[in-house]
Amino acid sequence: MKKIIMMALALCTTLPVISQERIFLRVFNERGEKIGKGNTYSFTDSSIVFTKGVEVNEINFSKIWTIKTKRSIGSGAILGGMIGGLTVGILGAASACPDCIILSFTPVQGFLVGLFSGGLLSAGIGALITTLNSKNPISVNGKKESFLSAKKLLSGN
Repeated sequence: MKKIIMMALALCTTLPVISQERIFLRVFNERGEKIGKGNTYSFTDSSIVFTKGVEVNEINFSKIWTIKTKRSIGSGAILGGMIGGLTVGILGAASACPDCIILSFTPVQGFLVGLFSGGLLSAGIGALITTLNSKNPISVNGKKESFLSAKKLLSGN
């Protein structure tokens, strides 16, 4: 049981670090239609290369009008709910006391109560943080100069 708890805690603490390696993008054309989305893979002087699962896409700057980096409220709520629910669920299972007289519960009951209560609270916090995080869309308008400044901003170079 201790191995499972330690592995789950290690996963919860390393998951945010792993997810920060690439930036999530949604790319729109001049009519406002989404022409691509995924995690950035690389930037060239004339295009963005990004991945979605195993699929790799490349979009030329002349087709790009707007780049949005903010995810939806739902993704923040799901990620927050998973991390908070698992963490509080593990703590609930670890603090079980089946032999106590006043508040007696098994590890499974502690895990389930912690999973639901921690998941709901953390999902609300994740949705709130996503809502308050103000990342404005980047306008490219099919211009090479705008694309190069957006590339510099997104790649950190």
